[in-house]
Amino acid sequence: IEPGIFGIFQPVLLLPEGIEQRLTKEQFAAVIAHEMCHVRRRDNFTYAVHMIVEALLWFHPLVWWIGARLIDERERACDEAVVQAGGMAEVYAESILRVCKFYIESPLACVSGITGSDLKKRIARIMAGQVAQRLSLSGRMLIGGATLVALTVPVTLGVLHAAEGHAQTNTGNPDASAKVALEAGTSRPRFDAVSIKPDNSGSGYWKNTADGFSTAGMPVVSLVRSAYGLTEEQIVGLPGWARSDRFSIEAKLDPDSAVALEKLPLIQRWKQSQLMMQSLLADRFGLRCHHATQNLPVYEMTIEKGGYKMKKSPLDTGGNFIISNGRIEAHGISMENFALNLSSNVGTMILDETGLAGNYEFDLEWAPEGADPSDPRPSLFTAFKEQLGLKLASTKAPVDVLVIDHVEKPSPN
Repeated sequence: IEPGIFGIFQPVLLLPEGIEQRLTKEQFAAVIAHEMCHVRRRDNFTYAVHMIVEALLWFHPLVWWIGARLIDERERACDEAVVQAGGMAEVYAESILRVCKFYIESPLACVSGITGSDLKKRIARIMAGQVAQRLSLSGRMLIGGATLVALTVPVTLGVLHAAEGHAQTNTGNPDASAKVALEAGTSRPRFDAVSIKPDNSGSGYWKNTADGFSTAGMPVVSLVRSAYGLTEEQIVGLPGWARSDRFSIEAKLDPDSAVALEKLPLIQRWKQSQLMMQSLLADRFGLRCHHATQNLPVYEMTIEKGGYKMKKSPLDTGGNFIISNGRIEAHGISMENFALNLSSNVGTMILDETGLAGNYEFDLEWAPEGADPSDPRPSLFTAFKEQLGLKLASTKAPVDVLVIDHVEKPSPN
C-alpha cells in the first residue's frame, strides 16, 4: 500500500517499510511534501464530511460525482502546492511514478495518498506547470448558489412525487398506477407476475420476451448485474449463496403494459426493464443496497493516433446494440452507451475517454476469454485497434460500486 495520511484530528503519515531505499533523497522529500500538504488542507476531514453527506443523500447522483471530483481536486491542489513551493517538476513527477511502480494498491478514499486521480493527466499538468486560477468572490457565490439549487431541487421534487404517488396508490386501482408509472417513465415499475424456483441444473440461459423475461440456472449476482448495469467487480457484499445457488425465473407484464413498454425508445425501454428488475429483487429477494465509490481496475477507452474507423450514424433514439459470443453489431449507439454495455460483458468497467459526441455504427469481432485456441479472431485489445481505431488501456479509477446491505433467498411464489 502506498504512503498515506491516516486520521483526522491527529493525522499520522504511514510509510511502506523500505520506501527510503527505493526513492532518491529528492524524490522522498517530494513525497513527504505532498503528504504534508494533505495535512495542512485537512483533506481527510473534508472527505469524512463528504462520507456523511453520501450516507444522508445516498439517492442524489451529484453527491457521488462530487466524491470522485474531491479526490481529483485534492491531488491537483497538492501537486500545485509542491511545485509552487520550489519542488522541481521533473523530480516530483518521477517520485509519483516510482511510488506507482512499487506500490500498486492505493489507500482508501478517506486516507489521503499520493497516486489518486487520473495519473496520466496529473503528470502532464505537473510537467506543463499548469496552475488553477483562484476563484473570485463572485465565482464562489455562483458555485455556492448552483450547489444549493442542485441539492434542494431534486429533494423537493422527490417529496412532491412521493405525495403524488401515494395519492395514486389510494385510488383503488393499483394496476392503473403501475401502467401510468411505466408510460410516464417514473421509477420502480413492477412485473405483474413473477415465478421463482431453485434450479441448479447448470443450463444457464436468459431469454427476453415481449412481455418480460425468463431464466434457467441463473445466480442472483447475474440478476443484480443486469438490474443495475454493473460488472461483477462493482457488486460488494453479496453472500456466497448469491453466487452459487441458481434459480429459474418467469416474469411477465400484463398485455397493456407490455404494449406501452414496446412503444418506448430502446434506451428508455432498457432503463424501464432495469427498474422492474430492481423491484423484483427488492420484493422477492429482500435486496437492500446503497452506492459507494472505490478505486478499481478499469479500462480507459481512447482514440488511436490514426483516428477512429467507425461510421457516424443519423440515429438518435438510443441505438441498437447486439452482443453475442465475441461479436457486436452496433447501430446508432453513443460511445458512452457502448462502453457501458461492453463493461457488463467483459467483466471490467470501461470508461469512455474518447470525447466523441453523437452516435456510431460498427461491427466488432474478437476471441472472448476462454475461447478455443484455434479461434482465428484477435484479442479484444487488438480488435479495438484494428477494427474501431480505438484503444483500451488498463488503469485504476474511482468507480461507482453497489454495496449489498441485505439479501435473502427468494420468498415463495
